Amino acid sequence: MPKDPQRAREIQDFVVTDVSQEAGYSDRGIVITLVNIQGSRLRLHLTAAIGELLCERFANALEERYGK
Repeated sequence: MPKDPQRAREIQDFVVTDVSQEAGYSDRGIVITLVNIQGSRLRLHLTAAIGELLCERFANALEERYGK
């Protein structure tokens, strides 16, 4: 993500339609592959702490949107 806020708005959203079941490991931790509508793949390299934080933020966003 660019540090310049103006530049960040120019980047198209990556809408996830699938998560590859082929999770793996790298020197940084866990590797997860996300797939969008057009079939493009985005590989995320996450440490365990960042993966946990990401899941927590997803859960909070869903809870805010749809309730408990």
